[in-house]
Amino acid sequence: MGARTAWVTEPYLDAEYGMPLTPMEEIEQAVIVADRAGLSCMVHAVGDRAVHEVLSVFAGVQARNQSNCRIPHRLEHAQMILPQDLEALGRLKNLAVSCQPNNMSLDISMIDQCAGERGKYAYNFKKILDTGVPTMFSSDAPVADPNPFCGIYSAVTRKRMNKTPKTGWYPDQCLTVDQAVQGYTLTPAMASGMGDSLGSLAVGKWADLIVADRNFFSIDPEDIADARVVLTLFNGKIVYEG
Repeated sequence: MGARTAWVTEPYLDAEYGMPLTPMEEIEQAVIVADRAGLSCMVHAVGDRAVHEVLSVFAGVQARNQSNCRIPHRLEHAQMILPQDLEALGRLKNLAVSCQPNNMSLDISMIDQCAGERGKYAYNFKKILDTGVPTMFSSDAPVADPNPFCGIYSAVTRKRMNKTPKTGWYPDQCLTVDQAVQGYTLTPAMASGMGDSLGSLAVGKWADLIVADRNFFSIDPEDIADARVVLTLFNGKIVYEG
């Protein structure tokens, strides 16, 4: 959206409608072929028009009921999504969504400028979660800081890294710490077919974990981004101590 190229249903306040990078017919055929072969697809969609069209593709695939995919298809970004498409998202059974909370902290001013009141449809993490679709979080590095602590902070507070705006940007979309942490851990593990081995601390799972210098579940959310890692285990072995 920063380049005003993300495909939207109503024109930007300072540009036109953006554009699709790949013709939808080409995307649809690729998804159909991949789905029949048991290959899951990840399709990037940022603007609300792009999200609408990609969801229509996945709905068509679901209607054919021919999927052999072991793990769900994936909608990447879903940065702006309209209410009617949230409903459509909730009806899809073999789809996961990946969003980037820390991008939001960078985009607040830009979206206010180019979308105005329609900014309320951007980064709707809570509404997406409420559809029941598996929702995972990532950094979109190097666009944003790869530090997941910054992403958790952004998802929970809806603020820039300088802690503005004071009450959060569209604070009705703030997540709980538990929801944000799960989006970086268990949900992506499950959506990638690795939920039995990764994503949570449990007997029998791989000991891939970090220890932070503070408890995210008891501190002021404003301080989450300042946390640091003091210990990292990979496959049960200490690979970092700081």
